[in-house]
Amino acid sequence: MFDSFFTDLSVPTSVIVMAVISAVINTIGWIILLIVFNKKMKTKFTVSLIGMLAFFASQTVIRMPLLSVLQMAIPEFMAFTSSPLGIVLIGGLTAGLFEETARLICVSVMKPENRHFKNSVSFGLGHGVFEAVTLVGFTMISNLVVMIMINSGAFSEILKTMSPVDRMTITPTLMALCGAEPYTFILGILERASSITFHVFASYLIFKGKREGKTIQYYITAVLLHTLSNSIIAIGNIFIIEGIFVVSAIIGIIYLVKKYKSEKVSDS
Repeated sequence: MFDSFFTDLSVPTSVIVMAVISAVINTIGWIILLIVFNKKMKTKFTVSLIGMLAFFASQTVIRMPLLSVLQMAIPEFMAFTSSPLGIVLIGGLTAGLFEETARLICVSVMKPENRHFKNSVSFGLGHGVFEAVTLVGFTMISNLVVMIMINSGAFSEILKTMSPVDRMTITPTLMALCGAEPYTFILGILERASSITFHVFASYLIFKGKREGKTIQYYITAVLLHTLSNSIIAIGNIFIIEGIFVVSAIIGIIYLVKKYKSEKVSDS
């Protein structure tokens, strides 16, 4: 009976199409954006790579493994991370502290003449694009493969080799993929676009703080804004959350464009 349940599962074509679009945008799409920006603005791709390193070191190497260890070692900690206060302190504040600290360290070792506006955008794009590709793009590709395997019947063959416990464990994931709504992929793309915009804005703040000798003030501002941005998910309503993200991103882009034009910064 359990096997027949999985055999009857299928993913709607519309969901697969949107998953393909999401996978392409969250991998190739953002990478193309990064390359085009650096080429058009004549900034060195090395700066974007440093931005990628900032995310990799702060999140992939330090923060996420640390949180995983704490969640496994302390059951109460895992429950706390899902609470509203936990989302703010763990999901928001720790992300802000780790990522903005890494951003500040990277900018601090740069030569003063390299801390100009265009480089701050290049750095932020590198940070945000790396996050989008590794956390969302690769996951989407993996989910897409599973979706195709489900519809082709190949996954049911794999399930036959799995133990009942393993099959029960994977059930929620399969149900989520089969029951996904096409619009959620659009919201996911918008969320990534907003997140990348935030990383550009946060990088601008850190770069500006170093240029103007106001490192601490701008660093604290970046951490608080990062905390606030990550804490919005505590609201719970996906449409309100994404709406706030999009509006914030638009405001951020308008602000950055005006700053770029008013300061008339150059690469020199």
